[in-house]
Amino acid sequence: MKKIVKLLLVSLLVLGLAGCKDATANISDKNTVMMTIGKNKITKGDLYKKMMTDDAANTVINMALETIANKEIETTEAIKKAGQDKFDGYKKDLTEDGDDFLESLKAMGFNSEEEFLTYCITLAKEEALSDKYIEDNFDSLFDKYKPVLARIMFFDGTATDSSVDQAKANAESALAEVKGGATFTDVAKKYKSKDSLAAETLYTNDDDKLDSNVILYMFSTTTPGLSNVITSKDAKGFYIVQVTNMNKEQIRSFFITHLKQADGFADTVHGHFFEKYNFRVYDIDVYNTIKKNYSSYLVQK
Repeated sequence: MKKIVKLLLVSLLVLGLAGCKDATANISDKNTVMMTIGKNKITKGDLYKKMMTDDAANTVINMALETIANKEIETTEAIKKAGQDKFDGYKKDLTEDGDDFLESLKAMGFNSEEEFLTYCITLAKEEALSDKYIEDNFDSLFDKYKPVLARIMFFDGTATDSSVDQAKANAESALAEVKGGATFTDVAKKYKSKDSLAAETLYTNDDDKLDSNVILYMFSTTTPGLSNVITSKDAKGFYIVQVTNMNKEQIRSFFITHLKQADGFADTVHGHFFEKYNFRVYDIDVYNTIKKNYSSYLVQK
């Protein structure tokens, strides 16, 4: 079934609809019978209509990603290994209940294990698009997001066992202890600041979870160091920030990991490559679905 859907989509892309406003793709042999169930016949037209209704946009995007990945990413030994690892994982999952692997693949639309391995290698290439995008644009991404490694302590003036004045006093005492040589994490633990905040973490200037006054300090400082006590935006809590590293090369791996885990980054990567290859959709229904759900992927607006 998957193969049939792919073949139909390929046909759509060469129908010559580029000059037609609000075009809707159709297939010329829609009455060709694909299968029968008792006396009921399912034609290519039925299959096409179902595909267009249920999943045309996702299928088009996945096909485009496969094409782009195979153009952009070489089939290196590392990619082959990543593809083989995916293959082995799928094989384990598909056969754990005693099912025949090849029959399972055929049910998914693959004719052989070799064909499925090629598909897994393509999946590995698609994942590698993020690495290529970051490598090609690392300096501009670094300048845009200004990543830093930092530790934070927070003193909550609204806690049941505290007050704003007490929280401020604790913050000032903690700062003095760190300046006196105590380790940041030990002091944080002493004053019951969250361990997760005190752990060295990579932050970027678009972090919407940080207090705005913390962001102001963290991304205006030009060298690693220790802040003074920072009053929270609502003036009900206090922060101490220790920026530990801002060196581009030294925090490179942290920043790359952060980018790849960030919400929306995959869409940014895909949008970049879709624009590079002038991705266009000529069926109005598919176009509208992609515009609604994947607007960053579209070149034409």
